[in-house]
Formats: sequence, C-alpha cells, structure tokens
Amino acid sequence: MKSLRVLLLILGVGTAALITYVLQWEWKSATNYSYIHFRNGDENSIRMAVHSGSDSFIRNRYGTESPATDDNTETDQTSSEPTSTRSSEDVIWDEQKRRQQILRESCQGFNSSSPMEYSHMLVSNPHRVLFNFIPKVSCKAWKAILGRLRQLNGTGSASLGKYSSVERESKLASYRKVLFVREPLSRILSAYMSKFRGGALYDHASLQRFWENMYGKDIVHRYRYVPKPSLAGWLNITLTEFLRYVTDLGSGIRMNAFNDHWLPQHIVSHPCQIKYDFIGHFENLSVEGPFVLQWLGIDHLVQFPDYHNSNAADSLVRYYKTVPLELIQKVSDYYWEDYRLFGYSLEETISLFARGVFKNKVQLQT
Repeated sequence: MKSLRVLLLILGVGTAALITYVLQWEWKSATNYSYIHFRNGDENSIRMAVHSGSDSFIRNRYGTESPATDDNTETDQTSSEPTSTRSSEDVIWDEQKRRQQILRESCQGFNSSSPMEYSHMLVSNPHRVLFNFIPKVSCKAWKAILGRLRQLNGTGSASLGKYSSVERESKLASYRKVLFVREPLSRILSAYMSKFRGGALYDHASLQRFWENMYGKDIVHRYRYVPKPSLAGWLNITLTEFLRYVTDLGSGIRMNAFNDHWLPQHIVSHPCQIKYDFIGHFENLSVEGPFVLQWLGIDHLVQFPDYHNSNAADSLVRYYKTVPLELIQKVSDYYWEDYRLFGYSLEETISLFARGVFKNKVQLQT
C-alpha cells in the first residue's frame, strides 16, 4: 500500500502542477524563523519574523500564517517584531513537543534491524551534552563547535562509542541529547552535489576524485557496463545513477564513514532507542542552531556560524526533474521511515517538484 500511495502521488504530479499554477498557490503553510539578535550583550532572546517565500519543507505550526503572494509582489522581510504575542522560546518548545509526539507515535511497532553504534554521538563531559551528528545536516558546523569546546575545556567531543557500556548508559541517561535532521530527498541531493559534483560546483576536485574512485567506478561498471572504468577524466556520475546505486545497495549494508552520507537518518541516529531532548530541523537551522547553544548554556563559549538558507527548493526541481518517476518512488520508499519518524511530508516535496517543473515549462513557452 505504501508503494502504491507513493506511485499514485508521483503520477499525479502533472495535475497537481496545473492546479498549483492556476491557483497561484504560494505555500501558505510555509514558515521560517529569522533570528535578529542573539549575541548582543544582554540580549539572550531570539526574535522571529514569519514571512512568505520561506523554506517550503516547513509547515506553519506556529500560530501565524504567511500571506499568499504572486511572483511580482514585494514582501517586507526586514521586520524584527514577532508576529505572535507568544515568546519565541515557547514557540520553539511547542514545536519540539509536536516533533517528539510524532516520533513517539511513529516508533510504536517500529523494529530497527540496524545494530546500535555510537560513532556519530559526540560528547562534551563538562557541559553534559551528547550531540549526534548526521552527515549533510550541518555536521561540519557542529563538529567545529564541539571541537572548540574540547579546546577550551581539554575534554569532550570524543565519540560516545569510545566509552564502556556502563559509561555510555550513564551518559545517555543523564546528559542532554541533541539531534538535527533534514528532508531526505534534499539531503541525498546535497550528498550527490558535494561528492560527485564537487569539482565543478565547489572547487573540491580532490574530494570528487576520491568518491569517484571509491564508488564512481562501481557505479559506471554497474550501469554503463564498462568493465574497467578509467579515471583519466571525470566520470560525471549522474544523479539518476547515484540514486539507483543507493537504492540497489539498500539500507542493510554496514555503515561506514562514507555511506553514512546517504544511509537513512534513523540508522545513523537511532531515534526510537535514544530519547533526544531536542530534535532540530536543518531547514530551521538559522534559528534552532543558536537557540540550542543558548539552551545548553554554552553560547558564551561558542557561537553558531552565520547561516544562510540554501536554495534547496530550486535545486530539488532542477536536479530531480531528470530522474525517472519510478526511481523517485524507490528513493521515497528507501527513506520512508525518515519521513514518518521526523515529521517530514513527502506530499509537500512532490508538490514542490510539480510546481517547479510546471513553472519552468511555462517560462520557457513565454
């Protein structure tokens, strides 16, 4: 039934696109945080502005609604005044309650076959913090923050896996635990772009060459039927080839320091076995990142780097429009548990494809 539902959803993309265009639906349900003051002396609060045109993966669950606008309407996004009388901390914690409730309900009857491992769980003992990083979910920023704490305190940032089972259980029971996750199709696209397009897009030629040698040759052998691929030039792995490779391997493979970039996030983080105190969303990182540091009481020691929301929506449309529909279905199935556990909406993502693809076609015709 799950696969049938996803297939019907994908097959309805054209109809959804037409309806979307005619009604000029601008994601009324989308919202975003915008933090204005966080590091100014005695200013320890986060100010929020909810505005239209924000990240399309985040629904409006904060008591306000962004007005619909057409493409020619200018919106004021500079106001620092909250659009709700509730405090920003209350808004964030209410959203945490919602996410935790979704996770609890989704974990009922969920049986994970992946073994527990703690190599991604970073430890800061002086501050009694555990942070589970997930590759392609701002993990470099979080590793740098935990590393800075280690420099300042001479300890921390070590993997929880290096402790004895008794010590692990003690820390899991008494430390505050933080996890950040990301919309699944956006995350695997980010992995593809950085690892197989890094040379062209980010001047990371050595990284792309490493991944082409590690996985690219096997991909070319599998799907281009080349017995011994040459690395004399770029292999130019396509997104379709990469997605086929990921889904063909499946999620039952043993996790390592490379395939964790695409393995489902619940395999990396074990959210049904570990009770996280804060589950952040990458799409709200500009607010939830600094807020977590404040909540942990370490914002006077480390600061979250300036973060600008990516053009994830545009990238999704541009790259996934070349992927066959049946493969998108397979990828959706592959990440189905991530969608369920972390409260993301596959329907919203598919609708995003529909709007973007149809809009591009209209622009080409005019």
